[in-house]
Amino acid sequence: MAWVPPTLGTWLQGLVQSTGNSTLRFFSQLFPTEITLNIMTLSGLTVAIGRVVDDSIVVLENSYRYIQRGDDPKQAIIRGTKEVAIAIFSATVTTMAVFLPLGLVGGIISSFFLPFGLTVAYALAGSFIVSITVVPALTYLLIRKENIPDERETAMQRWYTPALEWALQHRFVTMLIATAIFSSSLFLLGQLPQSFIPGLGEPTINVTVSLPPGTGMAETDGLVEALETAVRQLDDVETIQAEIGSAGGFESLFGGGVSQNLANLTISVSEALVQDSDLLNGLTNEVRQEAGNILGEDNFTVSAASQTGFSGFALILTGESQAELEILIEDVKAAVGSVDVDGDGVPDIANVSSSVDPTLQGDSANQTIIRIDGRPAISFSGELETENTLGVTDAAKQAIKELPILPNNVEVSEGFDSQQQVEGFRSMMTAILYSIGIVYIIMALTFRSLIHPFTILFSLPFALVGAAIALFITNSVLGISAMIGFMMLVGVVVTNGIVLMELVQQLRTKGQSVYDALVEAGRTRLRPIWMTALTAILALIPLAASNEAGAIIASELARAVMGGLIVSTALTLVVVPVMYSLTDQLWLKFVGLFKRS
Repeated sequence: MAWVPPTLGTWLQGLVQSTGNSTLRFFSQLFPTEITLNIMTLSGLTVAIGRVVDDSIVVLENSYRYIQRGDDPKQAIIRGTKEVAIAIFSATVTTMAVFLPLGLVGGIISSFFLPFGLTVAYALAGSFIVSITVVPALTYLLIRKENIPDERETAMQRWYTPALEWALQHRFVTMLIATAIFSSSLFLLGQLPQSFIPGLGEPTINVTVSLPPGTGMAETDGLVEALETAVRQLDDVETIQAEIGSAGGFESLFGGGVSQNLANLTISVSEALVQDSDLLNGLTNEVRQEAGNILGEDNFTVSAASQTGFSGFALILTGESQAELEILIEDVKAAVGSVDVDGDGVPDIANVSSSVDPTLQGDSANQTIIRIDGRPAISFSGELETENTLGVTDAAKQAIKELPILPNNVEVSEGFDSQQQVEGFRSMMTAILYSIGIVYIIMALTFRSLIHPFTILFSLPFALVGAAIALFITNSVLGISAMIGFMMLVGVVVTNGIVLMELVQQLRTKGQSVYDALVEAGRTRLRPIWMTALTAILALIPLAASNEAGAIIASELARAVMGGLIVSTALTLVVVPVMYSLTDQLWLKFVGLFKRS
């Protein structure tokens, strides 16, 4: 489904192919020829619903305020729109620009989340055009002075004004409190489980049975039926589907392809376990214990499966000789299988296996030969039974490195799945830093200052405070989707600061002092800032509250954005004016020293 004019994307890609220009290649990614409607694009539209009305709210509120004062409606609307046009343009461009790094980092991050970012960016571009054209026209047609109440001080202004004045008079105390709040959020972030992409879909518990060769169909069926009876007694088990025997492959062409010693069980669970991975892991361990009692410890594997994407476990040991590595296999398996990061007494990695089985010899060994840069290697894989997938990977690496028999020349590194997760997080951190840099450049151009953009950027740490609190109290995972929420907050949070600081600059050009300009701008912009924040928060509630399979990626993002907006909006209205006052005073002192020297 083409969602930009195909000729534009095709034209840009043609230029890239003919010129090989890297800059054109980057911009061509922002105008793809074809993107489907999928979870990410639909999530982008959902997230954009609350943000697209922000520009219109600011324009409407400013025009409404001038009409309340008794100005001619036409002139009030023109004046109100012109007064905020630069601010909302800068704010919109800032929010759009934070998604540009998604096209720079490449890899799975770009492929997965760039459609989300482009959907939000294009929606915001359209919303700005509507806010300075359609909204003023509708305001002129529908709003009349005689139909609206007179302007008066609101309850929020009566509460906010003394709080702001106190903060401006006690700047260092205010900054000390703000720093303490930020430090506490870093502690909360450290307590969150980390996972590349949280599990999707309704999980099931799968039991794979492999009894000794020669076991007959009747015996296999009897053991599996006994296991079914035992599992059915466990809480939260919904249905059990069993398949006895396995047929297929080359042997089936000659009538002997049924493996009578094999079986598979698929166990569906209740809704409570779908929403609580700890309960699911507990039930999985109970099924594993029942299977061990009935089938024997070496005749089965039990795993909790869902559509998890890149959330598997894989480590690789690289050494100088194959024999040297094979000696370590059993000790490494034991170390990996004993990892328990969450401290619940249940290992976080189940069914640990290696690419080489040292107990088998000759043709029956079925070994996989791995070499990395010409050096022999053995891979270890397992099934993660925890949400903290990145924490478990680090703990497993550390457990292997602490083995006393591990030679100094043996290296421990992530396998493909684990490497994808680690590199994905690194790419996201890089993209967020790029976003902050782009936002700073845009604000520097808007305010024609290199100092005051730092004032607004100081609101970003408080977005992190709110996001950390929201993720912590909702027992959410710190994954890529939550980090996309952090990236989006970079653009959304500074919007409030831009709208506030733009009016401060206008008032100062009219001759007001810094203190008076900050107080008046804060009182004036209090209503539109909270209106824009609340519309975005309310629009995200259905997404944040949803536990459906198709929305679980976006729910982490929505929770991070909601929490970040609530806390940062409240603190921005106090901390940003204080920072502006401090930086302005320091800048004047610096200029004075420079002139005297």
